[in-house]
Amino acid sequence: MREDNTFQLEYREGTAAGHYQTRTVSREKAVAAVLGWVKGVPGWKAAFMWNNIASCFEDCDDG
Repeated sequence: MREDNTFQLEYREGTAAGHYQTRTVSREKAVAAVLGWVKGVPGWKAAFMWNNIASCFEDCDDG
């Protein structure tokens, strides 16, 4: 839960290039997604629009 009362969810598909994030104001949707992930339920992430945030983890050091 973030300071603005939204829930931030993230997941990775293998490498850092497959790192995704979404936010929601719905506690119920956040809980359902986490429980679906834990239980291996297909489609647990379908209720959200996910943004690839891989660029947040790129090494910016050119040296």
